[in-house]
Amino acid sequence: RGELKSDEPLPSENELMKKYNISRGTIREAMRLLIKEGLIKRVRGIGTFVVPPKIEHETNGITSFSRVMLESGIRPSAEVLKLESMAAPFHVAKALLLPVDEEIVLVKRLRFANAERLMIERSYYRKEIGKKLFDEDLTKSIYTMWQTKYHYELTRSEKTLEVKTVLPKDAKLLEIPKNSPVVVLRRLVYFGEEYPIEYAVDTYRSDRTVFKFKTGSAN
Repeated sequence: RGELKSDEPLPSENELMKKYNISRGTIREAMRLLIKEGLIKRVRGIGTFVVPPKIEHETNGITSFSRVMLESGIRPSAEVLKLESMAAPFHVAKALLLPVDEEIVLVKRLRFANAERLMIERSYYRKEIGKKLFDEDLTKSIYTMWQTKYHYELTRSEKTLEVKTVLPKDAKLLEIPKNSPVVVLRRLVYFGEEYPIEYAVDTYRSDRTVFKFKTGSAN
């Protein structure tokens, strides 16, 4: 009913037993079901708390992380972890239709939602596009910068979603337990002409993210 807000503690088992006149076993079973549904979480030695609602992401079209956050009433921010030129690994070269070892630019950022660590973004750009980023403020939306400063047209994107076990280094960055499930979104983005200029791998916390799909009518 919304009486308890996000991150607010639930009453103790004893308080709930007295309030509802039910057994401890019933309380614990109810708690178990709520934890399974992702509505509450138990912090050992501290208590049980309401879990904030998951952040909804649209998978249709080309939408920046910053825009999704702002439309949800959430303040986005970013920490740049890496910005460098490098030789394209095989899988990146294949995606961007480049020769293996062709020079590309990697941008790795940690993305925040209201100061909460939510996603790790690894974006690989063709050299002629990526070299422009060395003079830009990458704590802000890169897509907005492409559109407003350089007047690039974002024409289309191809996306895949996969659930994986988080890498140890990513678990540390996202401040989640080792072996946690994460949602990996791979994006291939096209600007103007029909060739890809960005290949990105975004690693989202699965406990804080839900993806929304839109489809047409069935034939």
